[in-house]
Amino acid sequence: MKLTLRARLTLLNTLVLGAVMCGFGLALFYSLQSSLLRSVDEGLRERALASVGLRPGPPFGPMGNLPEGRGIPQGPGPMGPGRLRQGMPSDPPGPAPNSQEATPSQPPQGEPRLVPPEAGPMPPPFEFEGDRLRFIRRPRLLGLDGFTILDGVRMGPWSATAFSQSLQGQTVSGTISWQNEPVRVYSMPHVVDGRIVGVVQVARELSDIDQLWGGHLRAFLALLPLGLVVVGFGAWFLTSRALRPVGELARAAERIGQHELSERIPVTGDDELGNLANTFNRMLERLETAFSEQKSAFAKLEEQYELQRRFTADASHELRTPLTRIKVSASSALGGTEGESDLKRALEIVDRSADDMDRLIRRLLLLARSDAGQLIQGSQDVDLVDLCAEFQKPAADGEPAVQIDAPEGPLFVFGDPDLLSRAIGNLVENAVRHTPSSGHVTLRLASDSDEVRVTVEDDGEGIPPEALPHVFERFFRVDSARSRSEGGAGLGLAIVKSVAQAHGGSVAIDSELGKGTKVTLRLPQKR
Repeated sequence: MKLTLRARLTLLNTLVLGAVMCGFGLALFYSLQSSLLRSVDEGLRERALASVGLRPGPPFGPMGNLPEGRGIPQGPGPMGPGRLRQGMPSDPPGPAPNSQEATPSQPPQGEPRLVPPEAGPMPPPFEFEGDRLRFIRRPRLLGLDGFTILDGVRMGPWSATAFSQSLQGQTVSGTISWQNEPVRVYSMPHVVDGRIVGVVQVARELSDIDQLWGGHLRAFLALLPLGLVVVGFGAWFLTSRALRPVGELARAAERIGQHELSERIPVTGDDELGNLANTFNRMLERLETAFSEQKSAFAKLEEQYELQRRFTADASHELRTPLTRIKVSASSALGGTEGESDLKRALEIVDRSADDMDRLIRRLLLLARSDAGQLIQGSQDVDLVDLCAEFQKPAADGEPAVQIDAPEGPLFVFGDPDLLSRAIGNLVENAVRHTPSSGHVTLRLASDSDEVRVTVEDDGEGIPPEALPHVFERFFRVDSARSRSEGGAGLGLAIVKSVAQAHGGSVAIDSELGKGTKVTLRLPQKR
């Protein structure tokens, strides 16, 4: 089932707020737990300082409110010193207090000795809860050997690890498990005259802290579903109210049609919905602009159609000229009145006209392939120095000489050698056609870091400035009255431009009337 936008937003808001509530609750509970533990550690610290006389208080510090019951016995019996000497279960069993390691010694001069762990089995169950709590909260002043040195009661440390750290001068606190109950232990070094002479360890049970924290957690988990329900209803209400302007916006947009693009949606406020309305209005402006530009597009299409019509007419005219010559020559030959020489001359005219038609059709097909993006049929490395050498020729038959100015080494481009040869040939042919026999035509090659420049320069008649923007158009002639035999079909430079673009290059022309023309073909150099 696909949910509506209102339902999706409500669900998303509920999930986000629920996650925030859970995160905030967990952070609050962990902060409460840390605060309670810091408070316990501060109380243990005061008791530890009082036990060594650094704080005023009872000899073993405040014991707190304990349940009624007997205190810790000091004489023989089930709870006497013989029992208390058995130590605590916070560390693994070790040697008995009467062993050599349990003998008190002077403070070490080098590294502290390893601390002997507590000895003996677990103490028996206490008869009264007050006795058990007093036993836990009784401070332990430990000597360097790791056993208590007060009241003749010899007990090991609550935590041998904390004892070892305190012998190194560190004050540490941590939680251990004793008789399946968490116990907080505070351990600090006992320093006299700048020397560590022992360790003070005080402890406190954490059962009441755990009960308090657990009660809060259970209350939070019980209230969380109810809070999520309240949050869900609130999110639904707020989402419905926030989306109300969106419906009004949609209804206003429906009233706007193709012929009413000048209308605009009213904007109220500067919030997100106001921005949405402004966006709709800007879209309407763009649509209005697009419809107004449609007329211009139609005008351009008509212009393109006119160009296509003119192209077709020019192509038909160019084909009609050689066809007319063929027709006239063939009809004259078929008349039978001419002699053998006249028949031969007619056949020569037919042959030349067929060649002209073939050349024109090939150029038209080349331009058609260029328009279809299929101009290049096969590419390879082409040395332009070697390719341009074939265009060098001396002056003859009333035509100027073509000179080559190229570097000694090869200049490679990657492309179709036939197309490149045709493009350069068209440039040379145009230069020769419009330069007198006494003039000069130079085919120059040069290169830089990433391109090769092929420049054809002449000192012929030049091109008028108003004709320069159109010289690369198809069937364009500078002198429209010039015959085809004198000026060509007007496709040469259009083919040069198509070949250059197909190879990723470009072509530019610079000319001055009466002084000559320079055409530069730029192609990417092959490295």
